Amino acid sequence: MFQKQWSITSHSNRRRIAAQFYSNVRQKEVVESLHIEIQEEEQYLIAHVSGALSLENLKELVDIVETESKKRGYDLFLVDMLRTGPPEKEMDRFYIGEYVASKLRGLKVAAVYPQELINKFAENTAVNRGASLTVVGDREQAIKWLLESQSLPRQDTSDA
Repeated sequence: MFQKQWSITSHSNRRRIAAQFYSNVRQKEVVESLHIEIQEEEQYLIAHVSGALSLENLKELVDIVETESKKRGYDLFLVDMLRTGPPEKEMDRFYIGEYVASKLRGLKVAAVYPQELINKFAENTAVNRGASLTVVGDREQAIKWLLESQSLPRQDTSDA
């Protein structure tokens, strides 16, 4: 069960939304949390993420990326995950890659993740299923990739 706490603050031309997610771990009294702060830039949105990377938390993050992109009219999203650790299970990378591909079609997403934890499993899974995603260890590299070509391939909706 998740509880969402949103706070919206105005900073001149920037708006920030902070979300805190909690999930109860079965048979434990430990509470895992993921903190997400959304920042609006001129050409893209940024999610600053910190905390535990359970599969449930990662799916919530993807849902927020989808929702905020649609709500604000952006198709470029930078996800800064430098203040997180590895996922709970290695197979979570595969499952989140599938989820990204199913939810974030039409968006171009660059994730910045600690270099030593990158193995491209989630990225390859998502890209092989049609997502536009890269996972890199450097923020400048991620921004450059996002802005290289802002046009995304259009989905063919014809029955041909």
